[in-house]
Amino acid sequence: MQQIQEEFAKQNRFRRISSANAYAMDKSFAPNFRSALHYYNVNHGTLKQEDKVKALMAKVEDMKDVMGRNIQLSMKRAGNLERMLSKSDDLQVDVQVFFRNSKKIKRSRQRKYWRVYATIVAVFFCVVYLLVALACGFKMHCGSSIEG
Repeated sequence: MQQIQEEFAKQNRFRRISSANAYAMDKSFAPNFRSALHYYNVNHGTLKQEDKVKALMAKVEDMKDVMGRNIQLSMKRAGNLERMLSKSDDLQVDVQVFFRNSKKIKRSRQRKYWRVYATIVAVFFCVVYLLVALACGFKMHCGSSIEG
């Protein structure tokens, strides 16, 4: 029908078509219409196959578009994956640096703790020595005065 309509529009101008009465162009276009109907009636099996082929071709074109988009997306994804891999490598290096630095800090804190602990113990023994020295004298003759 589309082909018949296009052929009719080619043969007649728009003004003539819009101003025509009903059946005014029947005599001029009837032979063309009959031959088109005859062609489509005789070749309807072939036309169905052509329609199927056209439908399949349309599906193929759609699939091409979909596959093209999929390829673009996968390439974009590959680029994103490469960036993520490089970032993960950088993070791995950062983790190793952080681990080494945290060990150094832990050791320095432990050394500081032991220095404070040793200082407290030394002060404690000094205080005990001073208390004993005040009680017994600095020569530590506490036990000798009781015996004599």
